Amino acid sequence: GVGDDLDEDTVAAAVDEALAVQGADAVFHKLREAVRKEAIARTGGFGHDAHVNFWMMFREMDVDVDQRLTAAEFETCVRDRLKIAAADISTEGLRRLFSCLDLDGSGAVTLR
Repeated sequence: GVGDDLDEDTVAAAVDEALAVQGADAVFHKLREAVRKEAIARTGGFGHDAHVNFWMMFREMDVDVDQRLTAAEFETCVRDRLKIAAADISTEGLRRLFSCLDLDGSGAVTLR
C-alpha cells in the first residue's frame, strides 16, 4: 500500500497534522524522551543530544517488530509504556492521531 513508500518527510507532514489533535503533543514529547533515554542507555551517553526522528519513535512502538505499527500497538505504547492517561488524550483522540499517520487507511503504518 501507500504506507510502504512513505519517506520521513511524508511522515513528518502527517505528524504536523496529527499534532492538531488535542493531547498529541504530550504523546510525541513522552515518546521522544523514551527513545532518547534508550539511546543514551545503549551508547553510554555518547551522542545524547542526537536528533530523535519519527522513524525512531515509530520503531520503538512496533511491539512485534514486523515493521508495521498498528493502531493497537500505538495505543498500547501510549497507555502502558508512556503512561499517558485518558485525561491527557482520549481514546478517540488517540484514534484520530493514528488515523492522521495511517495515510493509506490500511490500519497500520509501515516502517521501512
